[in-house]
Amino acid sequence: MEPKLELLEILIMLAPILFMIPFIALFGFWIWMLIDCLTKESPQGNDKIVWTLVVIFGSIIGAFLYFFIRRPQRIKQASYCTPPLQVPMNKQAVTSIALGIAGPPLYSILIGFFLSIAAIILGHISLKQIRSGQTRGREIARAGLIMGYAPLVLFFAAIAIIAAVAIIFGEPIENVI
Repeated sequence: MEPKLELLEILIMLAPILFMIPFIALFGFWIWMLIDCLTKESPQGNDKIVWTLVVIFGSIIGAFLYFFIRRPQRIKQASYCTPPLQVPMNKQAVTSIALGIAGPPLYSILIGFFLSIAAIILGHISLKQIRSGQTRGREIARAGLIMGYAPLVLFFAAIAIIAAVAIIFGEPIENVI
């Protein structure tokens, strides 16, 4: 007679599979956005290059930025019969997103902190310039702001959590880290 597997044992055996399902789904979404960007973005201008780099280096965050910011606008533009006027891309917007992407990997040596601040400043400057109508790239500037603000917020949240743990347990902060 074979022993019956208890529910806990079954869950323990299925845990690795259940744990991988969200990661596989997110990877599939990332691949979908990368293919969408590579195949459907116009080769005119820098949009295709910039958004491809955002999706590749921004990983899942870059894919979500492309999905929610750029993709709806591209679909809306495609519905018009006349091509949009070629207005030059705002260089500060492109620099903002580049710094926003480069910042998080460098947080361990605190250079990322300053890159995130620079991305935020350049993102706001570029949005102001874009509102005047002389350049384009509002979505890229917004993505640069998000990529600048997100790691900054996480950085300060981590500091707050470490400080709270130190205060709650009465330990010197050096012992907590």
